[in-house]
Amino acid sequence: MAYFWVNQGQTYQVELDGGYLWAPKRTAKGHKRHHWDTMSQLNEGDILYVQPDGSDFTGNGSTNYPYKTIQKGINVAADSSLILVATGSYNESIDYSGKFLTVASYYYIDPVSFHISGTTISAVSGRVVKLDGTGSQLAGFTITSGNASAGSGIHASDSVNIANCIVTGNSTSSEGSGAGVYCAASSEVTISNTTISSNSLSGGGVGAGIYADGGTSTLVNSIVYYNRREGDYGGNYNLNGYTMEILDEYSVSYSDIEGDENWIPEGEGNISMA
Repeated sequence: MAYFWVNQGQTYQVELDGGYLWAPKRTAKGHKRHHWDTMSQLNEGDILYVQPDGSDFTGNGSTNYPYKTIQKGINVAADSSLILVATGSYNESIDYSGKFLTVASYYYIDPVSFHISGTTISAVSGRVVKLDGTGSQLAGFTITSGNASAGSGIHASDSVNIANCIVTGNSTSSEGSGAGVYCAASSEVTISNTTISSNSLSGGGVGAGIYADGGTSTLVNSIVYYNRREGDYGGNYNLNGYTMEILDEYSVSYSDIEGDENWIPEGEGNISMA
């Protein structure tokens, strides 16, 4: 949705030709003005706003009339749109549905860590985020309370980015994989400046922190620790399996991956937290 400032003194024709929206919704006699019927039409590159006290029914995604749920913003957004999410708690699961979108907390425009810890997406049931659509990004959230067979916190496919997030408190159902993040086959997932911790597997699953099912997964300046299998809290399931081997699917740099005192993942600038 484009926003314009209409200066006093402009002619009616200038305002009309420029597509400015300045009139009230109804005339003095109570008749509806037809140009408000097009308010839901969105263009590439739009910014849509979401906040906890918004409305999915009367909102239009503007700063004055934000949506209440992130999924509503996704549903109406065009490719390359930015969905900007105000600080607060959002009890929902979101699905990018293959669109090229950036869904971000206010950390995206105001890089203060409070926006990350204070903007939470919690699944009511199932996984929290299904992230796809080449070029899409998820930025600046705490992702928690997901439960699915694959990718309880985030299920990532295509070429996508996860940045400046906390992924914690997610668990798999049955013998699932990727309680924190699941990177699907043939995906190219970049995870940067993100903490993935305290996610758990049930049964015989693998990859409590991150599970890469083929494709390539790149970790940069991130922390992965204390991701466990239920009943085996002494074992370490941060990346794929118990052995903590960095598989061909992973590229890790400037990151802290929990291991033992003799284990440091290959790659520039890495450390290992015992």
